[in-house]
Amino acid sequence: AVATTDCSMLAATTRVAARSTAIAVRRASTSSSVCLTWGEGTHGELGHYPFVTSGLMKQYLELTPRQLEGVDFRDIACGTNHTLAVDGSGKVWSWGKGENGKLGHGDDADRHKPEMLQGFAGV
Repeated sequence: AVATTDCSMLAATTRVAARSTAIAVRRASTSSSVCLTWGEGTHGELGHYPFVTSGLMKQYLELTPRQLEGVDFRDIACGTNHTLAVDGSGKVWSWGKGENGKLGHGDDADRHKPEMLQGFAGV
């Protein structure tokens, strides 16, 4: 997991083969944070929805960091085509490619935006 700091320093984690990146930046003036994602996000792993795929490979790319709206994550971990995060109240969220149940929602559906994991509620 990536711990955020209380300064302008960026904490980042990079997916396999540097396909996508997610960072959480703690704002020094408040207790909230900003989540930025960029790279290849065809399976929803960047958390921006809706998105449009293009090109021969039908890919979705964010070439510059883009803020993930409406979230306040303190920790982020990236896997191959999926992302997990913990918010300020300790809730666990996941999104991206859900094959083999790796998102933890009890199915193998892709999630194109952060969705809270019910199995961790109250833990």
